Amino acid sequence: MADADDDDDRGGQANIDDDNALPPYTPTPPSTSVQARLAAGGAPSRAAALSALDALYECLPLSKLKQLSHAAMDRLEAEGASGVLHLGYGEVADAALLKIIGVASTALDGVGRPLLAMLDVGSGAGRPCVLAALATPRMQRVVGVETVASLASLSVLVSDAYREHYRPHLACAPEASAEGPDVQFVHGDAIDGEQRDYSPFDLVVCNATLFPKELAQRVYDAAAATMSPGAVLAVLSHAPSGTSLAAFTTIAQLRLRMSWGHADVHVVQRTSR
Repeated sequence: MADADDDDDRGGQANIDDDNALPPYTPTPPSTSVQARLAAGGAPSRAAALSALDALYECLPLSKLKQLSHAAMDRLEAEGASGVLHLGYGEVADAALLKIIGVASTALDGVGRPLLAMLDVGSGAGRPCVLAALATPRMQRVVGVETVASLASLSVLVSDAYREHYRPHLACAPEASAEGPDVQFVHGDAIDGEQRDYSPFDLVVCNATLFPKELAQRVYDAAAATMSPGAVLAVLSHAPSGTSLAAFTTIAQLRLRMSWGHADVHVVQRTSR
């Protein structure tokens, strides 16, 4: 998560039990035309993916998601925590996520490895994860890990709607995996906690725009320690440094527009151990 355009955002790495009331989740009913285009695969499927994504998230405006994030930060500060800036809310823009997937896919193809599994570290309400599944039918699994419980809970509601209304149609696409991409969300910590294992994933994405340097470096450390050779890591706003630097080869340094403005995206590939 990151919201670089909001000076009131405050964020520390913690597993947060947030009991804020969730907004009602009533997604727009799926369009049969969109479902059919998802099943067709190829370019029509990519356009339909964005339509399906908007339908799933139309009732979850960014302003409400920011409120949930701020409430979690306020609760932590009331309990005496400090350094919680990185819990400010924001998500990788749709076009930016698709660009990252394209760059990662090319790099993975170069080592004979398909993009079948993706992890989002700090997944917020899950929009990038759901888009990855909708736009990449051959993907098998997309996982998001989020520390703010209310956001993780909302993500689960979205993934349930995705499985019911869209996944069966994706499974019909010519390039699709057997059952279509699955999307899973976990309330936890993928930097310092139990979910700090990136080995099952071909692509790991982390929006670290509001992370302090040392927290962003721990993402690289986790990737260096657990990612398999050839896997790709994309981190917003922080380049690798220190002891983990030798574990990666730089694939691309992108400047992409996000919801709050532009961000530098550092895309690296795990070298052979």
